[in-house]
Amino acid sequence: MTDCEHFLDTVCAQIHWRSRSLRVRRELAAHLEDHIAYLVGERGLSYDEAEQEAIVSMGDPVALGQALGQEHCPWRYCLIACITLAVWGAILLLLYTLLHRAGML
Repeated sequence: MTDCEHFLDTVCAQIHWRSRSLRVRRELAAHLEDHIAYLVGERGLSYDEAEQEAIVSMGDPVALGQALGQEHCPWRYCLIACITLAVWGAILLLLYTLLHRAGML
């Protein structure tokens, strides 16, 4: 296992929603690869040195994972969906009541 893979595993272990975890892993891996390529090409570092510097620049993997885990929390999306459904339900109930009282139903 490379250092990048270990870093990504540690970050993604903090994100408990698997589909979000996989998406975050792909995005972070792309950032790491881009940063490594820059460090190798522009600064002339070896691949191993560039990998270490890229990982260090990302910060603490546990703290990063916890922050991303809070951002990608499944309950947040469920709450938004429930509120949306409740609002649409109230609108439809109001519309039904108004049409029924007007004798149109």
